[in-house]
Amino acid sequence: MPPDIANPKTYGDYYWASEVDAKRLRSEQHEKSFSPAIGDYLASLGIPDNTPPALVKFLDSLQNPQDPSWDDVQRMFLGTVSRGVALAGGEQMAKPFEYEAAE
Repeated sequence: MPPDIANPKTYGDYYWASEVDAKRLRSEQHEKSFSPAIGDYLASLGIPDNTPPALVKFLDSLQNPQDPSWDDVQRMFLGTVSRGVALAGGEQMAKPFEYEAAE
């Protein structure tokens, strides 16, 4: 039987309820920090009008999540974008060395 977190009676129920509350608070904090960065990035892309509605809905959910579990999706999205930016920047920084090696 799952713990009764709405009306904790035992220490286990109380502990479980506290953990759920802590996870919810952490998700809210992540959402507050991730959402502006994602919103700025997506706004700079300029989503075209012919974007499929399902993708538009996903991107809206990514910017303004309604479910606490979306902080994990936001984290993965920002990580992927960061890696892409770092890879592109690294390639540009390495170009002069490629030219020197070719000479």
